[in-house]
Amino acid sequence: SLREAFPRRRLIHPDYLKPNRRFPTRIGEIPGRTRRPPKPAVLAVIDTSGSMGVDALTQIALEIAELGRHARVTIVESDAAVHRMYPLTSDRDLGGPFVGGGDTDFTPALAIAGGRGAANHEGIVYFTDGRGEMPSMPPSIPALWVITHEDPFLPRFGKIVRLPVD
Repeated sequence: SLREAFPRRRLIHPDYLKPNRRFPTRIGEIPGRTRRPPKPAVLAVIDTSGSMGVDALTQIALEIAELGRHARVTIVESDAAVHRMYPLTSDRDLGGPFVGGGDTDFTPALAIAGGRGAANHEGIVYFTDGRGEMPSMPPSIPALWVITHEDPFLPRFGKIVRLPVD
């Protein structure tokens, strides 16, 4: 679903390294250009409001760790305001205490995605229960809503994915 929500672009990088001689099919290959899509850079927003349970936040932490294998992730902890913003690193423990606990307002985190985050990120993945105030304007980058319940949720923009929480 990450590929569907955020289309990938291919970048051409100059490559002046010699091909590996261990592979006989690559002998005689001339160094030149490689075409490889980069990992997409995404904002992963965690709804840390009081309506989010411990089980949901634990499941979200596992999903973000998996997302980190496929994308460069910047984590944003937000309820009615953005509390913390930091890049996902391999040594960071995501199961730690998240900052928040108030009401939910999607506007501050989506303002980051539409403002200074739009130039550096290809999309936003918003992990939430969907109970909050929706902004009047959509962000300038694609949005993917990861909802932790089965209640109806009808945003004005973005795609929806349901996250099963036990």
